[in-house]
Amino acid sequence: MVTRPYFLRTHQSYLVNRKYITGVNRSEYIVLKNKEEIPISSRRKNIVLTQLFPEK
Repeated sequence: MVTRPYFLRTHQSYLVNRKYITGVNRSEYIVLKNKEEIPISSRRKNIVLTQLFPEK
């Protein structure tokens, strides 16, 4: 069983709790429950999207 971390570092300035993520906007922003958009840095984009949407 693979455990996923509770938090994601999406940008140097942002650490996001997974349980508050509702979606991804254009693969550039993570959308939170309060409708706030958190940027995903270009360097971390592949890592963040892989952690959010793991291949089956």
